[in-house]
Amino acid sequence: MKISKPITLAILFGIAVIGFGIYKTIDIKPKAITVAETKVTSSDQDTDGDGLPDWQEKLIGTNPNKKDTDGDGTNDGEEIKQDRNPLFSGPSDKLNTDTPSVTEEFTKDILSSYINPDGTVKKGVNPQDVIKKITSLGLSVPFKSYELADILVSSSAKPHDYGNNISEIIAHYGYEKDDVQVFQDAVLKKDQASLTIIAQQSTTYGGLRNELLKIEAPTVLTSDHLRLVNLISKISADLNGMSKLYTDPIASITALSAYERDVRQLYEALLSIQATLQKENVSYKQNESGYGIMNGI
Repeated sequence: MKISKPITLAILFGIAVIGFGIYKTIDIKPKAITVAETKVTSSDQDTDGDGLPDWQEKLIGTNPNKKDTDGDGTNDGEEIKQDRNPLFSGPSDKLNTDTPSVTEEFTKDILSSYINPDGTVKKGVNPQDVIKKITSLGLSVPFKSYELADILVSSSAKPHDYGNNISEIIAHYGYEKDDVQVFQDAVLKKDQASLTIIAQQSTTYGGLRNELLKIEAPTVLTSDHLRLVNLISKISADLNGMSKLYTDPIASITALSAYERDVRQLYEALLSIQATLQKENVSYKQNESGYGIMNGI
């Protein structure tokens, strides 16, 4: 079965955004804020230093924590370069030079399970299985993480001023286009220029994060502010990963999945800030910037 690259990307995209479509219908309520460390596995992380990224080793079946899986004296990465099989010790471990790359094999596996020879989706399939397969690779999006020491906190800072300040910054960096729709255009319309927009939006979120770091947060809003900064940082990284669709599709789909989660958490973080401001009896007039965060979420 031969399927063109645009169809392949379209199918991968369609599968990945299923969760997004579902999550948009969920009623989101503010939750308690906790800041936790997240273990990051970038798409190029190579734990054992054998020249093969961890995700690639999981696809091949080699051990990402062992340089020489088959114990024949040659690192896994070097065996791949020599067209040898890193799962079987030599000397009769030569691979067929026509063997597809692991990314191609991964895509082929997805397509053979979900796509008919004519390119249509098979009936009765569960696309969530593909999401699980991609998730099983253990990939996540690396991002710049911030701690309490990185933000400005002041006991004299007023919650009322804080609400005005963050509302002004968010409004300044406002963006009317739907990032997922722009990404979809890049896939379904084969519009690689749309990825430039996604990359620019990543830079925009980076600027938003940097401005938030300059704000003094009241003590009562410390955890809320730290979470807000980290989520904006994550989304900037997610968008950067999404912009690499045509050079690293698996990492790009992983970034899209992370984006869905982080945008939802950003909304929850803003609701939490709103709730804290309400507890502090903060209110705004319509001509104040903070009116948006109290009434526009």
